[in-house]
Amino acid sequence: MYKAGHHGSKTSSGEQLLTYIRPEYVVISASKENKYGHPNVETIERLQKYAKEILSTIDRGTISFVTDGRILEVESSR
Repeated sequence: MYKAGHHGSKTSSGEQLLTYIRPEYVVISASKENKYGHPNVETIERLQKYAKEILSTIDRGTISFVTDGRILEVESSR
């Protein structure tokens, strides 16, 4: 699991980092219709190359990961 840097801004979550960590899940914490346009479209496209699933607080509210050490479950408030 990887939390995208700075709300998914254009300069966050670079290709070199993503190539190295290859996250299964990416979480983006941002508010809907924020004045900065986060998350950035280019960043989303870059993340899609490497992550199985991108989860956003815009769509899912609070996001939690729960595990017993073997099984990972994703929970959200919406």
